[in-house]
Amino acid sequence: MLDAARAGLGACAAPWPYVFDDINTGRLAASFGFVDGGHHYVALRRARRNRKANIFCE
Repeated sequence: MLDAARAGLGACAAPWPYVFDDINTGRLAASFGFVDGGHHYVALRRARRNRKANIFCE
């Protein structure tokens, strides 16, 4: 679906993370904008301290 839209063969509906680069480079356009899907992401980490995990979670 995304490949077809990138090739100019039509439109598609896709989540923002899937089209972020395409929108920013102008390969695709968000003609009607984006709607918040209500999904949230959670990052779990081990109890022991890890600098990189802390940076990611912040």
